[in-house]
Amino acid sequence: AIDELKIVKIEKNHEPLGLTITRADSGTIHIARIIVGGMAANTQLFQVNDRVLEINDEPITGRSLDYVCSLMSHTTGLIK
Repeated sequence: AIDELKIVKIEKNHEPLGLTITRADSGTIHIARIIVGGMAANTQLFQVNDRVLEINDEPITGRSLDYVCSLMSHTTGLIK
């Protein structure tokens, strides 16, 4: 069950977001770690164990970890 759904928007430049993700056996994607001093940590919008449902309106549940990492790292501008 989803306890609280939040839409996070962050302006991403060429630098990494500063977080790592993991994929559960069920196919869900979660934030595994937030890098101190990184973009994600500085925004204070992300928490470890947050489930990521979509990136820029694209559902990612069931997608491979490589695909999701690529989507996150190669997108610049506003990420939602």
